[in-house]
Amino acid sequence: ANVEAGDTAILFRRMGIDVHIIPTWTEAKENPWPERLRQAGCKIHVTQPEAIDSVPGLAGSIVVSFCNSNLNAAWPRLKAMGCRLVWSPCMNYAQRFEEHVFSRWPPAAVHFQSEYQRKQLETQYALWQVPADKMHVICGAFDLFNHPFQPTPRDGRQFTIGRLTRAHPQKYHEQFWPMLKAVAEGCPDIAVKILQSWDDVAADY
Repeated sequence: ANVEAGDTAILFRRMGIDVHIIPTWTEAKENPWPERLRQAGCKIHVTQPEAIDSVPGLAGSIVVSFCNSNLNAAWPRLKAMGCRLVWSPCMNYAQRFEEHVFSRWPPAAVHFQSEYQRKQLETQYALWQVPADKMHVICGAFDLFNHPFQPTPRDGRQFTIGRLTRAHPQKYHEQFWPMLKAVAEGCPDIAVKILQSWDDVAADY
């Protein structure tokens, strides 16, 4: 979520949009993102949730949160300030802290990162009074600068597919591995080259 939120903020800055960031975790010395964001022109406001109303211009603004469990403490205050929350979940299931907050203060809109994620979650958010026309699918942004193009030989294969995610069962479709096996058996010109984050769930394939 750090990478996606950070790259999205940098993308907004390149489009000339004023971006203010309110971190809810203590800034760690080894975290490179604060400096990257500052260099991109983002304004970072370091504050505690109970003092969040001291951030200039925050009242009445749009607040985008990427799967932030520390929202519990901040969101009631933001809601009282007239802010509108755009919630971007990272998982394919609703987490306990979401129910705690959204059952009382539902988000104004929800941003899904894939059609699959929307299908898994839209019923739950509808129960929390989020209208269907306020649920949107926008694929995650990433900065090409952080992913230089480094082509590798394809061993005569015509097409290579892969999967980039961290190792968590909810990040994969339940039929993901059987589907890849079927592709490999039925299409000899397709190679599964890189599957970052796989673990022993892939041992049989």
